[in-house]
Amino acid sequence: MNFRTRTREEPEINLIPLIDVLLMTLIFLLVTTSFSHEARLRLQLPEAASDAKIESATLRIAIDARGQYFINDKQLLNTSSEALRTAMQQAVGGKKIL
Repeated sequence: MNFRTRTREEPEINLIPLIDVLLMTLIFLLVTTSFSHEARLRLQLPEAASDAKIESATLRIAIDARGQYFINDKQLLNTSSEALRTAMQQAVGGKKIL
């Protein structure tokens, strides 16, 4: 019987493959990255003027269960699209509505 104690070998960490992978990654990134400056357009974007105030008109449109249209609590007698458009323009003060 062999009762001698075996000496345990210390695990060895080999860093050479890790360094190889990191160097290859670095080379790949350097080769694929473009350092050239491309031609760029110079744009002058418009700036908003703080003096101009935009007026907004409130337009409330309601349709009841019977299919009657109400614009700002006024009932429309004609439910055609042209009558609806005309009533909306009159409600906002004559401004054009798409």
